[in-house]
Amino acid sequence: MSNDNPLTQVADCCGNFVEIGTVISETDTEMTLNFGDINEASLAQLELQRQAIVARFDNAQVKQVEANGQLQLQVIFEVAAEKLIYQMSLR
Repeated sequence: MSNDNPLTQVADCCGNFVEIGTVISETDTEMTLNFGDINEASLAQLELQRQAIVARFDNAQVKQVEANGQLQLQVIFEVAAEKLIYQMSLR
């Protein structure tokens, strides 16, 4: 049986495939990093991450949040690719 659909041919040949747009949404630009309880060590870790983000991504919006005794860093990247690049750098 012949199949002329190139997508089916790729799936048959390689197993599975997915279009990148279904995995990464262009609007997925927000990220929250949790640093646990508020103390000197968590504040220092947050500041290191904040500095790294600001140095690498010019238009990233970074905000420190303290809620219920927990420390967070909220980040809004300019584009989803920047968020992905940053997340990959953490691994």
